[in-house]
Amino acid sequence: MVYMARRVVKSKRKRTPKTPSLQPEVAREIVAIALTAVALLLLLAIFNVGGQLVAQLFHGLRLGLGYSAYLLPLICLLLAWMLFQPERYTVKANNYLGFTGIVVALAGLLHLQPNDAAALALAQRGGGGGYLGYGLSRGLEQFLNLPAVATVLVAVFLVAVVVAANAKISDLIRQLLGRLHRGPREEITINEPAAPV
Repeated sequence: MVYMARRVVKSKRKRTPKTPSLQPEVAREIVAIALTAVALLLLLAIFNVGGQLVAQLFHGLRLGLGYSAYLLPLICLLLAWMLFQPERYTVKANNYLGFTGIVVALAGLLHLQPNDAAALALAQRGGGGGYLGYGLSRGLEQFLNLPAVATVLVAVFLVAVVVAANAKISDLIRQLLGRLHRGPREEITINEPAAPV
């Protein structure tokens, strides 16, 4: 009988030390603080008191998004508010996607112009929906007329609102009307956390 020696092969894979990761609550707060800072910087830029760097960044946003750029501080503050209250709001990717859709659709709506030369000049001044609105509206106008483009962009805007709030339009309208009618007693629920299983 012939016995063959077995060779023991040791793994040459280097073991990487585990790095401590942030707790989800801490990461959420960091994002909320960053969004609040961005919102405040954008507000300073709107009023031209944030310094040259902030003013130039906002000018770039105006060129890209037009008047939709003025909505960005509100969106950042709303997202930060939701992130600071994890027991009331669950912020997910759909919220970010919805708010992005709102800005994009609004840029397109603000840039609906019957005259191509006037639309381009408006974008170059940072007006209307900026270059994004110009490109979006002109791209859609290759296939649709102006009223049809407006219809599509309004539909995209409403879908984005539904996605951002993760709620039906009828529920949002009912809650807003209830708030206007009753005052600040009733709160609007956006992205209610799921019930524990």
